[in-house]
Amino acid sequence: MSGVMILEDLRDPAHFAAARQTIDTNLLGTIRVVDAFADLGGIDGRHHRD
Repeated sequence: MSGVMILEDLRDPAHFAAARQTIDTNLLGTIRVVDAFADLGGIDGRHHRD
């Protein structure tokens, strides 16, 4: 997994675009990768396996 570190100027209202991209890549990207591997392994968080 990889991430980004985009510099933001918090005084500029346009910094939300950079924040959104950072969150999409670093947080949601990680969740997407975990979900993809969970699907490949047959892991289903809704059902308990013994």
